[in-house]
Parts: sequence; C-alpha cells; structure tokens
Amino acid sequence: MSGPLIGPLVGGIISHSLGWRWIFWITLIIGGTSIFSVTLFVPETLRALVGNGSGYANPTPFQFVARRQGKLDEKKIQAIKETQGPRPRMNFFSPFLYLMEPDVFVMLMFSAFIYMSMYSFMTSTTKQLSMRYGLSELEIGFCYLCMGSGTIIGGLIKGKMLDKDFRKVNEEACLKNPDQKEVEICFYKARLSSCWVSLFFSDVLPIVYGWCLQKNTHLAIPLILQFLTGVSNASLTICIQSLLIDLFPGKGASITASNNLTRCILGAIASSVIDPGIEGVGVGWMFTIIGLLVTLLNISIPVLLKFGPRWRAQRIERLKQNNGQLTFRFFKH
Repeated sequence: MSGPLIGPLVGGIISHSLGWRWIFWITLIIGGTSIFSVTLFVPETLRALVGNGSGYANPTPFQFVARRQGKLDEKKIQAIKETQGPRPRMNFFSPFLYLMEPDVFVMLMFSAFIYMSMYSFMTSTTKQLSMRYGLSELEIGFCYLCMGSGTIIGGLIKGKMLDKDFRKVNEEACLKNPDQKEVEICFYKARLSSCWVSLFFSDVLPIVYGWCLQKNTHLAIPLILQFLTGVSNASLTICIQSLLIDLFPGKGASITASNNLTRCILGAIASSVIDPGIEGVGVGWMFTIIGLLVTLLNISIPVLLKFGPRWRAQRIERLKQNNGQLTFRFFKH
C-alpha cells in the first residue's frame, strides 16, 4: 500500500527536476530492470515443483546452462520428479471462486471500500493542495509522505497487535480444551477483535478532512488527517488480509488476487469520480459521502464475528465432499 503513496513524492521530484516526461522514462527503466533481474536471477521456489530447491523447473538462464554442462545433480532432480504428483493446473477463475464464499465476499467488499476511501484521498490531493494552498509539484509530492508514512507505521503497529491477539486467543482456546493437543482457534476473533478504534477513525476522518479543505484550514490540519487515515486504513487492510490467509492456508496467491481484484476496481472507480464529485457537490460533501459509505460497511465486522465461524465450518464440509476443491456457488448452504 505504501508504493502508490510514496510514488507521487518521487514523481514530484522527477517532474520538478527533469520534466514530467522523465517520469515515464524512469518508470520504463525501473520496470525493465526488474523484469531482467527476475528473469536472470530469481529461481523457482515452489516446493510442489522443486522440492527443497534441488529440483529443476522454470529455470533461470544460469540454471539452464548449468544443466546443459552437467553441473546439476540429475539424480536429485529425478528423485524429486518421482515424488511429485501431476503438475498443478493453472486456474484463472480461482479468484472468482473465493468471491462466492459469503465470509470472503463480506471481507473483500469491506477491504475494497477502505481502499476506495484511501484512493479518494490520493487522487484529489494534487488538485486540492495546488488550488487551495498554491503548492508546487515538488511540495505536493512531499505532502504525500504523510499518508505514506501513516500506512507504514499503521502496518507495523497493527502487525504487533495481531500477533498479540493471536497468542491471546490461542491461550484461551488451550485453557478451554486442556486435554487436546491441537485446539481450534477462532480466526475471526483473533484478527478482528482489536480493529474497533481503526474503524471509528476510518469513518470520521474522511468527513473531517473534507470539511477542513472546504474551510481552507491551515495546511497542517489536512496533512495530519491524511497521516491518521493512512494509519487506520493500513490497520484495517492488514486485519482483513491476515484473516484471509488464515482461512485459506496454502492459497495465499489466489486469495490475494481476489482481494486485489475487488479493491483495485473500487480504487479505479474512486479515482475517476472523486474530482467530478468534488466539482459537483463540493469537497466537504464528497468526503462526507465517502465517510458514510465506509460507515455502512462497518457492519461487516460484527457480521463476520457472528456468522464467520459457521460459514467456515460449512466450507470445510463442502471441501471434504469436493476433494478440497472450491466450486462456483451463490451463497447456498
């Protein structure tokens, strides 16, 4: 989440120093360098394909040449191939399958609206700070550090809190079932029980921020509000992402793709409507609408705490019947 927030700072520096066209040239150079480096130096690490790393799959050019020259241990490569089952088939519909699960749908919609709120701040910042405070591109770029640093700090703090919450819930489960070696942990309680303060700020801050801009308060006030928004939104996003990973161990890539799919769609919508909305109803009322939308989605947390364990139990039963495979369904039980 910090990349899109720190990027404008870098873009502002480049635009101020070299001109806006160099933003795209430098983006091309960085992207090309990344692709080149990954292709050359990053080996396959999926245990299903390469075991402990001795296997051979999706080789880098160096691995390809090394095998051609007989420098790799063919016995280990063949031994790993013999222990592997059929190669996993790529399923492009996996992210959509998760959306059919009621608890996942609720989580992804909540996460998407939090992301929408954040992108509303980001997209409107340049125009609002330029128009209301007369800031240059470079100065506006530095202003983006407020929300960017907020997301970093919020993520670090919330990560520590989630670890503490998880240990607490695990200890409670062990005390209730002292005779069991492995106890069932309520992941929903472990990941969502400490998010209420962040929820409150995610509702209130957009409204206060919008009206502070409307009244042309001192620049420090909207920047402080952006920082606090970064802290609260990052905290909520990490709660949801951690819960999704807990519910689908070993499926992190697919469930993260589902999360990115929904939140990026709403982020794109927010980016396209925020400036016309501000021109239509004013910045104060536009951010009031955003705050109210996020407030409506707050019902997601108590819904997940109450119904989430039941939905998860039903999903586990279905997975047992379907050999561990999710199928398309529309919230049927």
